[in-house]
Amino acid sequence: MASVSSPPGFINITIDGLAVSVPPGTSVFDAARMYGIPIPTLCHLQNETPVGVCRLCVVDTGARVLSASCVRPVEPGMKVETNSGKVLGARKTLLELLMADHPSPCARQEKSGDCELETLAKSAGIEHSRFAKRTVARGLDDSSLAIAVDHDACILCDRCIRGCDEIKNNFVLGRMGKGYSTGIAFDLNAPMGNSTCISCGECMVSCPTGALTNKGVAGTSIAASEDGYTFQAEELLRIPVFKGVSAPSWNSIAAPSSSAASAKAMSSAAKASSVRRPTTSSQGRWTFSSTIHWLICATAQPAGFSAAVLPE
Repeated sequence: MASVSSPPGFINITIDGLAVSVPPGTSVFDAARMYGIPIPTLCHLQNETPVGVCRLCVVDTGARVLSASCVRPVEPGMKVETNSGKVLGARKTLLELLMADHPSPCARQEKSGDCELETLAKSAGIEHSRFAKRTVARGLDDSSLAIAVDHDACILCDRCIRGCDEIKNNFVLGRMGKGYSTGIAFDLNAPMGNSTCISCGECMVSCPTGALTNKGVAGTSIAASEDGYTFQAEELLRIPVFKGVSAPSWNSIAAPSSSAASAKAMSSAAKASSVRRPTTSSQGRWTFSSTIHWLICATAQPAGFSAAVLPE
């Protein structure tokens, strides 16, 4: 092992044979990340407090048991192994256990191909779990206008909870139940759409799986009327969920502040094909147009928000 020159007060350790020097209080996970040594994780994000619940970041520090590196602080002279046979075997077992309860492919994997759990499982060579699948479904929650909730895809990593609490300070999400029945709940186990959730989307972007997804991505649709009736922008503004929402710049159209002027601007934008007629599927249902989804997301935006040009 090569010697390392460290600033005063720094701690010297070795990670996979590499001598490193880090400040006191640094976690093993962060120490490895500083020197480009990857350690997989599902519950940890750099902008959230580490909790060590997924255990995928386990490493061998020479202790009796493997340690979760995201919550294990470095110690002088510590020798860390991140990819030994013992560590890799433990991670593979954990991934198999998680995949046993996971609907594969989940909505996120099916639509965008970036479910973090399924990506890690594939990289570990896991195609089928050795363990029995969950027999009781935890169900779907379709009550929110913007976010689709699939409790079966939830791995209880708590990233959504910390995103809601620590980043947005909304305190809507939390855990409920015990043991096998543990799950994520909104307020006092209310449907998401009936809770105090403001649809800011922080939980959705924090989620590593398809448990919380954008409804536009998840393929939500709305029923078409028998006569094929379509809507105008002014009608959307009359819906209670859009109350008080001004019309930001649609295709570079200025946004007046009053609701009446907003409706007028929205109508002008609609005539310019910003609000498009929803397409009808073979099942006689309209797809959830990007216009409606954009408006739903706009209800959670702060005052003065200026939207980008609507996607085609």
